[in-house]
Amino acid sequence: MHMNRDARRSANLSTAMAPAGWEIMSFDYNTGWDFTIGSHRREFLQLLDATCPEFVWMAPPCTIWSNLQNLTPMTPQRQLALQADRDYEENTHLKMCKRAYQKQQRERRHAGFEQS
Repeated sequence: MHMNRDARRSANLSTAMAPAGWEIMSFDYNTGWDFTIGSHRREFLQLLDATCPEFVWMAPPCTIWSNLQNLTPMTPQRQLALQADRDYEENTHLKMCKRAYQKQQRERRHAGFEQS
């Protein structure tokens, strides 16, 4: 199972793993998944339970944590907005990724993260 949220990038890992015999499932905007939607996060975790994949690769978005954020001077209002965006992402998508990773580890399967 493969998870790649960023729809602007190609799923290079999936492309490389499929010829090696891995069954690939991609979860991104291109395949109809949006992890800002609670039902999508729940459905993904349920699918993880049902399929018990050997490996899960996750690439959560990092735009709001990028060092490039520091290149632009920010007003206090923009700093508050950025923190609110970070809090939201942490409590939605990143929490789901953490749960998926911990589940894989508990069940002696594998997971990895990419910082895009």
